[in-house]
Amino acid sequence: MVRVSTTLTPEDRPGQDLLERATGEMGPSAVATRDLARYYALLETARRRLRGRFTARELEALAYALKDMALIEVPDFLYLAPVSVEESVEHEDLCAMAGLEDCPGFLERVKGLELAEAFALVDAVGRYLALPEGEQGEEGWRKLGLL
Repeated sequence: MVRVSTTLTPEDRPGQDLLERATGEMGPSAVATRDLARYYALLETARRRLRGRFTARELEALAYALKDMALIEVPDFLYLAPVSVEESVEHEDLCAMAGLEDCPGFLERVKGLELAEAFALVDAVGRYLALPEGEQGEEGWRKLGLL
């Protein structure tokens, strides 16, 4: 019996994933450490590709549209980030609410996100929302490397 933890139970993901990847040389903790390092490297690479793609105002609109997704963190649904933004534009008039002048261009860039970029964007929104209010805004997006 391998003890993973109470939060990573062997019956559920990611506990099950860790047990499947564990080998004689690498136990679940070593696998988790390796995989987390890979995930952060992937996020960083994707975040660098996002730098400058959206304006500060567009990033604020994205933060509004992706807030729930960023705070709930259900990894299996992160690929739906562009759809969530599209629905916010359609049902909440996101572009008008955020004062975006080129809504079609904004949506085109959102729809063009690669999967890793969508994950990185949701991650950045979550980190942005965790910043103290005084550190949000354009400076916050710069700190996160998106401007």
